[in-house]
Amino acid sequence: MPKLPTLKYEEVIAKMKRLGFRFFRQGKGSHEIWVRDADGKIVPVPKHQGKDIKKARCAPSFVKLASA
Repeated sequence: MPKLPTLKYEEVIAKMKRLGFRFFRQGKGSHEIWVRDADGKIVPVPKHQGKDIKKARCAPSFVKLASA
């Protein structure tokens, strides 16, 4: 399995937009919910501006998208 990159919030959001996701709503605490209308995929994104998003905190679907 390839090593997954550590990304900052701004990098994650840029990648999500390129993959066709849009901001859906604010989740609990410091998380945002992003959705892709084409297939209904929903991904929670931790919003920790200026900090690295730790791989262990990412949902499995987000990890797959981030490494794409």
